[in-house]
Amino acid sequence: RSALTIAQGLGQREREAELLNTLGLVSIEQENWEEALVNLRRALGIYNLLPSAPEKSRVIWNIGRAQRGQKRAQLNAALERANAIRSGGEFSEATPELETALRLARELGDAHLEGIVLADLGHVSAAEQDWYTALTSFETALSKLNQDDDTARRQEIQLAQINALRHRSSDRRASHRWTEADADLSVALETVQTLDEPTLQAELVYESGLVAAGQAVKV
Repeated sequence: RSALTIAQGLGQREREAELLNTLGLVSIEQENWEEALVNLRRALGIYNLLPSAPEKSRVIWNIGRAQRGQKRAQLNAALERANAIRSGGEFSEATPELETALRLARELGDAHLEGIVLADLGHVSAAEQDWYTALTSFETALSKLNQDDDTARRQEIQLAQINALRHRSSDRRASHRWTEADADLSVALETVQTLDEPTLQAELVYESGLVAAGQAVKV
């Protein structure tokens, strides 16, 4: 910083911008994103005033790095807050934090992390018995979680998906919406066949029988 002060005192603008960029890089390494962005933007502002600034593109690149780091830190903080809220049983209050995390994941272009957040949103919606929203979130999450180490996570989501389908089918059965109730169980049965869950599969078959009996009575 003493070198920066000297450069500023001597009016050496290019040297000042170079040192600000260096300070920005140090802050990036320390994950001090706010300070990094302040220094890098100051450097860019100086380069914008110079007739020739070959280092300008590098500063712009570093600003992008700092912005991505800042967003990822904000995303992780939002997930931590959401998990703490969910641990206390306040599921609806976790939704805004998860929606913030989802927006940041999309801005970062991180489809895998987006899938993880969508799964969490699905679990929150299921806890509130909003089956349609839960199922939409689970389906989208599964389409994004395709890495080799996602097997256990995918199975967890699929089980939650089946549970939501069973509940929605039960609600539809109670209101005599037999066709829709049957469609939910058909999807659940198709899903459970990819899992090693014979007991669950038997329960779904039984529930399908109840729907079929209801349809027969209707006829």
